[in-house]
Amino acid sequence: GLINTGTDRFQFNGINYFSYPMVSSYQDFPTTSTTKSLAFGMEATISGDAPTASIYNDFFKAYLSRIFSTKSRIVHFDAILPVNEWLQLQMNDTIAVSGNYYKIQNIEYDILNERAHLVLFSYPNVELQTYTSTGNNTGWQDAQERPDGVTTLNGDAVGRGVTNSKPLFGGGTGVTVLGNKVFNDTTMQKVRDAVNEMLKGRNVIVAYNETPTAIVIPETGIFEPIPLSNNYTLGNPYYYLLSSPVIAVNVSARYKVTAEIGYQHTHGHNMDFAILVNGLVTSGYSFVGKFDQSTSISEVFDLGAGSEVSVGISSPDGFILNVDIQSIKVRIERL
Repeated sequence: GLINTGTDRFQFNGINYFSYPMVSSYQDFPTTSTTKSLAFGMEATISGDAPTASIYNDFFKAYLSRIFSTKSRIVHFDAILPVNEWLQLQMNDTIAVSGNYYKIQNIEYDILNERAHLVLFSYPNVELQTYTSTGNNTGWQDAQERPDGVTTLNGDAVGRGVTNSKPLFGGGTGVTVLGNKVFNDTTMQKVRDAVNEMLKGRNVIVAYNETPTAIVIPETGIFEPIPLSNNYTLGNPYYYLLSSPVIAVNVSARYKVTAEIGYQHTHGHNMDFAILVNGLVTSGYSFVGKFDQSTSISEVFDLGAGSEVSVGISSPDGFILNVDIQSIKVRIERL
């Protein structure tokens, strides 16, 4: 189409022109969330939107989802197939056999005897994972199981791959645009977009207990775990799972763990504060002494999937101790 320049004009061969052809990967400018796009997945435009009508959504979503259905199967057929029928077959055709639908994967044809060996895969009409866009924010909804099966192209990894999105600071996902969306765009929006760009690869969980907690430390020297009742995440929440008093790590990687504690007591005995992995004391360890105080410890660990991180206090001098935990916070960041 043509973009109208209003009262502005340009000249070519002495002729005034008030419009020019739009050269773009998108149907319209400025774009909207429903603008047709030549991109395979969702990609942010210069005007700050991520159109959902992409090549994947319009042409590949149903096809790929059905191929990767839990009910899809490879089927081999031998058929007598006239030459004129064979010549009209296309690789993207859907074939019906006894009321069942199939897509073509391969055909071997004997043109002299008009016999064909067809390799087909079943084509169930499964529910599809859907994708959304509001401005430059993106989202997706997994398909649900039904008699026709469910597509295995579900989940966070597929959703991010198709939408080209990354974690946003403060939660959610989006496609960051560092340029102006409109004339005189706000400075704060550009600052937030720049922060999103810097933090896009981070995966962090912060677990804490928002109310003071009284715990009893046994005299055996074993570390008593401190409850962690709340959490918030930055980045992909799949990396972690809080199940008080432990944080389970779902992805093998190198992590930095920082623990902060503030406490009160009247017993006048020494205590130890430590980061525990799978219930075992680690090099993240601190002697906290006899008096009310706060302290923090930080350590880097190579953690495998399924590792459980917690913090605890012990009594090194062999006394049963009553302690009021005023504040506790544990922060785990994938490096």
